[in-house]
Amino acid sequence: MASVSGRIVLVQEDRFQFTSDANQDQLFVLSHRASASAADLRAWERAGRHVTVSYEPADGLIAAVARRVAPTKISSSA
Repeated sequence: MASVSGRIVLVQEDRFQFTSDANQDQLFVLSHRASASAADLRAWERAGRHVTVSYEPADGLIAAVARRVAPTKISSSA
């Protein structure tokens, strides 16, 4: 399973647009089995949270299936 980090830019029901750290836009459909909900996605989008999406391509769709979406834990270097 592939993963990418970045920010959610738009949420509509269980679909979302995402801009990666490499500045590439991607479309995702949230899996029904994902631990995150559409409400979580909207909250993270509004807050500008950095998230990581683990996903798989979907046959016949332009969007990939997001299996896991979670805020990225950013470690501080001291």
